[in-house]
Amino acid sequence: MDSLNKKYRLIWDVNTLYIQNHYELDYSGSETKIVNAGDVDFIESDTYQDILDKITQEGLQIDPSLNY
Repeated sequence: MDSLNKKYRLIWDVNTLYIQNHYELDYSGSETKIVNAGDVDFIESDTYQDILDKITQEGLQIDPSLNY
């Protein structure tokens, strides 16, 4: 299990490359626990641009089932 506690968190499914969370929200002061990291990957940062760069680098897409 991994615990994310930076300001921005990006979590995605490694099979579909769908983003699994609302990565643009500011999660300061909270923690996200990743329990089953087998089919997901993640990055966290206090810099939003790091998150945007990772989306481009990995070719990630917003999960169509999420209502952004």
